[in-house]
Amino acid sequence: QLDALSRLVVDGPRADDEAFWNVVRSGFLLPPDRLYFNNGTLGVSPAVVVDAVAEHERRVAMSFPPRLKWDDLKDTLGRILDGDPEGFVFPRNTTEAMSFVAWGIDVEPGGEVVTTDHEHIGGRKPWEALCARRGLTLVEAALPATAASSDELLDAVWSQVGSNTRVVVVSHVTFTNGTVFPVEELVRRCREAGIISVIDGAHPPGMMEVSLRGVDPDFYVSSPHKWLLAPRGTGLLYMRESWRGTLWPGVVSGGWDDLSLGAHRFNHMGTMDESRLAGFLVAAEYHDTLGNGRVSDRVAYLGQRLEQGLRQIPGITLRSPTTESGLRAGMIS
Repeated sequence: QLDALSRLVVDGPRADDEAFWNVVRSGFLLPPDRLYFNNGTLGVSPAVVVDAVAEHERRVAMSFPPRLKWDDLKDTLGRILDGDPEGFVFPRNTTEAMSFVAWGIDVEPGGEVVTTDHEHIGGRKPWEALCARRGLTLVEAALPATAASSDELLDAVWSQVGSNTRVVVVSHVTFTNGTVFPVEELVRRCREAGIISVIDGAHPPGMMEVSLRGVDPDFYVSSPHKWLLAPRGTGLLYMRESWRGTLWPGVVSGGWDDLSLGAHRFNHMGTMDESRLAGFLVAAEYHDTLGNGRVSDRVAYLGQRLEQGLRQIPGITLRSPTTESGLRAGMIS
């Protein structure tokens, strides 16, 4: 199926090439009369991903469990997200990935964690728990409901940063209204100030082009079961090289103290459902075959069509930034 898809994309179909995208849709299990709008919660996997999960489970049940292709998964994600393959860890979702970070860093009592009022509970609650346990203060920056510029967003967060700030946690794309935060500049400022930067990237991978090398945060967490269309229970944690031997593991198993493993020691979590990771690999290969740019262009095209249509309906107020502002990703509120 991936080979057939690869042959289809040779001619570079456009975002508005409905004949091509209808062929792509035919590879999903969605009924033809159903429109699905909720990738922000759970992306429906293409049939090839569902088959990969089922085949892995079948082989386990036959007592022929296949070896998980860790390197293939890391390498494919490295291409998709422009990141160092050795920096990837695979918890179950953004919440678990964020918890790994919150419980793994050392922050002295009296420090502050700065976040925003547009964070999802999965990104916020681990830091609330850390602050309650360690005697830290959680500082909440108020973001504009509908931002007009990147500077406005950046100023809202940076105005809350002070001498006691130890960690800054923000969403790359807000789940509330699809606003794209200027994370590159925020991370740069954090690094200059000696502040740990943690980016909640639950939505961007699979929805828009992402460069982890370009953003270069201390930590980036995500849920590939959203826009990358991976199976449920697949998460993503990416850590900068300097943290791979210093972050404390939140789940401890064999090899936790083998620093030669780097970030991979965090993948040692005891018995786990590797079938979901087998499906994650195929989902990543599926996206890689379609191409980052092609998918992000299609998402942007559909988002613009939706925005234009909604504006024609009396009584509807859009809470997301406009297409023209360049601040909106593929979600509209």
